[in-house]
Amino acid sequence: MFNLCTLYLRWRVDYNRKGTCAGVARDTRRMNIVVQMIIATVLMLVLFFGLGFILNMLMKTTWFPIYAYIALVIGLILYWSLGTGTFVSNLAEFTYVDYTPGVGGLIGAVLSGTAIKALRQRGFKMF
Repeated sequence: MFNLCTLYLRWRVDYNRKGTCAGVARDTRRMNIVVQMIIATVLMLVLFFGLGFILNMLMKTTWFPIYAYIALVIGLILYWSLGTGTFVSNLAEFTYVDYTPGVGGLIGAVLSGTAIKALRQRGFKMF
């Protein structure tokens, strides 16, 4: 497992040792994956916060978006596991890059419920 600091330090050591950008292509691919993962996580958080907030306003149920999100994720995992292999083997192929945006979406759904609950406690009647 790596993070951005170790990736940068590893690149700097290779660059300083050889005087060229050795290993930069490999590290650049890793860096692109990390950047894409961060962007996808933030987008999932914002997307599910917004959808959850709208669903909470329309249906007046505080935690429905969390249940809907969990049902969506379970449905997608079951759909993807219908192909070749077993459910456990397909689930084992996922990495942290696949799980992190999903966790971001779940956090967005939880935050939408929390925001609606806080607005209701403060006296906003439309929520």
